[in-house]
Amino acid sequence: MKKYSFVTSLFLLATILLLSSCDGRNHSEEEKEEQTEIDESNDEDNSTTSDLDGLSNEQPDAEPGLYDRTYLVESDGNYVYSLHDQDLIDKYDDLYAPAFQETIDSLKEVSQWQSQKYDFKQSSSLSNLVWNKSEDSQYIQTGSYFEADYNFDLNNLGYTYVDLNSDGVFELLFGVLDYYGSDSKTVGYFERAYTLVDEKPVKVYEGGSRVLFWLGSDGYIYEYGSSGAAYSGTYKQHFNWSSVGSNNVDWETQGFIIDEFVGYWEVPVHIIGADSILDIDESSKDPNNQISQEEYRALDNEWNAKIVGIDWLKFSDYMQTHNLSY
Repeated sequence: MKKYSFVTSLFLLATILLLSSCDGRNHSEEEKEEQTEIDESNDEDNSTTSDLDGLSNEQPDAEPGLYDRTYLVESDGNYVYSLHDQDLIDKYDDLYAPAFQETIDSLKEVSQWQSQKYDFKQSSSLSNLVWNKSEDSQYIQTGSYFEADYNFDLNNLGYTYVDLNSDGVFELLFGVLDYYGSDSKTVGYFERAYTLVDEKPVKVYEGGSRVLFWLGSDGYIYEYGSSGAAYSGTYKQHFNWSSVGSNNVDWETQGFIIDEFVGYWEVPVHIIGADSILDIDESSKDPNNQISQEEYRALDNEWNAKIVGIDWLKFSDYMQTHNLSY
């Protein structure tokens, strides 16, 4: 009887400890466990158990932390990301539907301001800085860099899906089909990006003009940024989904971790490590991070040679398929 009670007590104690451990898990650990289950499910069969698994191809070359390069196509040393898996596209078209609508809505919003005029004949003040349209006034278009870059024309906008950190869930990228007369459907820059948080789209990048992202053929993500000739350069980085919040960014990024920076910060520099780059003003003064003009040019050319073109899907086709209008 005593032996039975002792065994029973041990069983109850183990049960209590187990329940306590479960209650103490944080959200990020649960998400990692769920993602592990998804990955294991994909390995076992091709069946779909949720909206987020079972659609991507097998990824033998995918490296955790780097983007999935399954859909890279190489020709004469040049790479193009070309996604044409219709099942995957259809699935993510549905999951990211609010992001497409948000892009249409943002264009409608900035278009309301297009008739504003600036009269250069008048002195600038708070009351007369912007004038109504008239025959003798000059004007500038207003709106975000993104809308301006695709010339406020959704027919000039492309999109695709990329698994930015090889976790089995694809992110949505938007980019421009024709950059200022380039007439190329494989321009490599993307200017807006979304990921899924609790199966809802969250904007993780908003840029354009002086802030441009591209995929590197080495699996990293690159960003060119400029605050003027003396402060500009390229950031080599990777995407960390666990650092993404639940709200959209208004400008710049969330979830992207910087690994290296090459550029000018009053002098040519090559800075390694996220912490050092966060304090780039101080890090650029360290002689160990300063490089020669020749070293800068060599690194800059090397990184730019890694730009991957993107075979964009057309935003206008998405609108037609889903009966959307502007």
